[in-house]
Amino acid sequence: MSKTADAEKSAAKAAPKSGAKVSTKANAGGAAKAPAEKPAGKAEAKKAAAPKAESKAAAAPAKAGGAKPAAAKPAAGSAKASAAAKPAGKTSDRILTPRPSERILPPKVTAERVEDSGEPRTFEPRPPDKTSANGRSMVVGPIESKRFGRSLVIDISAPQVALTARRGVSLPRASLIVTTAAREIIVLAREAVKIDSIAVVGSDQDPSTHPDLREIAENLRALRDKHLPRAKLRVFTAARDLTAYDLRATLALFERIHLQFEWGTAKVFSAVTGEKPTTLTTLVKHASSFDHLIVEANFFKGPDDKDNANDAEVKLWIKKLQEIRPSEVHILPGVGSATGCSKVKAVNKARRDEIAEEVAEKAGLSVSVHEDDALLV
Repeated sequence: MSKTADAEKSAAKAAPKSGAKVSTKANAGGAAKAPAEKPAGKAEAKKAAAPKAESKAAAAPAKAGGAKPAAAKPAAGSAKASAAAKPAGKTSDRILTPRPSERILPPKVTAERVEDSGEPRTFEPRPPDKTSANGRSMVVGPIESKRFGRSLVIDISAPQVALTARRGVSLPRASLIVTTAAREIIVLAREAVKIDSIAVVGSDQDPSTHPDLREIAENLRALRDKHLPRAKLRVFTAARDLTAYDLRATLALFERIHLQFEWGTAKVFSAVTGEKPTTLTTLVKHASSFDHLIVEANFFKGPDDKDNANDAEVKLWIKKLQEIRPSEVHILPGVGSATGCSKVKAVNKARRDEIAEEVAEKAGLSVSVHEDDALLV
């Protein structure tokens, strides 16, 4: 009994000298086994084992408990462990959601309009475009009108000091018109503003005179179809010569063609417009080829050759309407093509109502009388 106890005590005292105790602690911390032939002291063993013990701290409990190393708590300060510990879903969301500076927005002017304030949008015309030579903007509105509801008006003849369609002319370039209109159309679509009409007009020249009218019409139609599909695309023209097929095909791209037509005889037509008397017959012939044509007419009194409101003139005008067969007739309160003629005055509303009744009765056309409802302000 005493010999056995003495042997156990001797073995315990001999353990530090053989390096067994140091090796046991190192294995517990995940360090490599110390060489048996060169035992290390206590201080040296602790110094060597400390950094390795920190890096392997998570691995030891995992081995002991049988859990997967991936589920272990990562060591503090380890970049790789931190990245592996984050859930995949949150990382994916963060990557897919762009930061504010990375969000895709229209050009700067549009982004500012979208984000500047939370106040309700007011449908007032904006300040004139600084590039316009006559102070008019190419895009006006949206504005409210009884005839067309809420309309976005595009003035394709607003004179420009730069970016003109051709050398020597002041008409704006097609790319400038389309880009300016596109910015406004996109903003209106994003703000969910209901637009009833997109109206193409000319403040300085008739839209039919623009050399790039077809390009403008095609682009506006594509923008309308994509962003404001419920809006009607309209063009307002006072063209006297429609013999060119290209012009008629271009005007046909619009869903509503508003044509000024207010003469019953070639005499009044020539006296008011300055065109050849025979041009009226040609105009009637080609105007009848349009679908969705809306005739706009003003009635005025003046000298004999500049009076289209007398009974004989109105009767002949109605006959020409029967040849053209427009979808609608709008009777307006101005002097129309007689603007600038001396001693010419618009008729009163009572006379306009009489003419409207006569058109409905004799021609069977849809006719309406309107007060001043200008789209350009």
